Amino acid sequence: VSHDERRLEAAPSDGDLKIMWILLGVVNVVVSLATGTVIVAIAIHKMVRQKPFNLYLAGLLFPDFLFSFCCLFTCFLSVARGHYASEEMCQFQAVYLLFGFTANAWLNAAVAWEVYTLLRSSNIRKRYQPPKKRKVFLTIFLVYFWSSFIATLTFYVSHLKVGTYFGVFCFASSSDLEGDLFFWLFGATLALIVPYIVVFWIFLDTVFLRKTLPPRGKRREITIYFFRIFFVCLFMWMPCIVLVIIGRGRVHPWISWASAMWAHTQGFVNSLFACLKEDIATAVKNLWGCGLCGKREEGQERRSRLDM
Repeated sequence: VSHDERRLEAAPSDGDLKIMWILLGVVNVVVSLATGTVIVAIAIHKMVRQKPFNLYLAGLLFPDFLFSFCCLFTCFLSVARGHYASEEMCQFQAVYLLFGFTANAWLNAAVAWEVYTLLRSSNIRKRYQPPKKRKVFLTIFLVYFWSSFIATLTFYVSHLKVGTYFGVFCFASSSDLEGDLFFWLFGATLALIVPYIVVFWIFLDTVFLRKTLPPRGKRREITIYFFRIFFVCLFMWMPCIVLVIIGRGRVHPWISWASAMWAHTQGFVNSLFACLKEDIATAVKNLWGCGLCGKREEGQERRSRLDM
């Protein structure tokens, strides 16, 4: 019996798989609605989308939306058929999962660098110039382009393939030792490890080394705001990475599923954190209220504490 076959023996029963897919599908419906609402609210409110950090925030939420929106269809289609619809569907799932992982990590790094630039300017008493929309959109586009390249590695790297993880979802995997080395030394490093190191370095330099974090004010608030989002992502994805991807086939299926379910809720939590910005919270309320609070929105935006 091959190593992959032994892994498949640990897959849950058909009844358990159905329950897992249904619950994941329901969670992804909620996450899709939450992330989609915040993205649309930012996009349609002129005052909100003029702020570069709000655009970065929308860019951060889009991979979460895409991830959850695609996953809900994958889950419910699997429930209807009792198995994966096709090998192509399995490949598709691996692509959007890898894209979501990579885009989330690198956009967090891009935002952290912009915040770092803001704090360095303040520290040397230099006027900070927020990035123009063109730069923000270019940064987001380049991150998405890079993430698409990483997400499609299984198409042109022979040592990588798409495999099922405890029978519930498909993701990139390796077929031999060379594939393992490539996956972790190249794929995982360039998708997750490098951007995480960048953010950790900025965090350490800001808080402990140069100590450029202001004691009070909007700069402090915007810095803590985005650092909080990064650490939420890390905290919510790490169990899934450790238990499902690293510990593949060695962890009970329901424990692996629970860690995956926990990771899937990250987009919903990020949407709640996004609404801690008063202008975004107001835009979301106005979206659900069909724009009836437009005058109040304008006044509240002027008083917003995180006016960046």
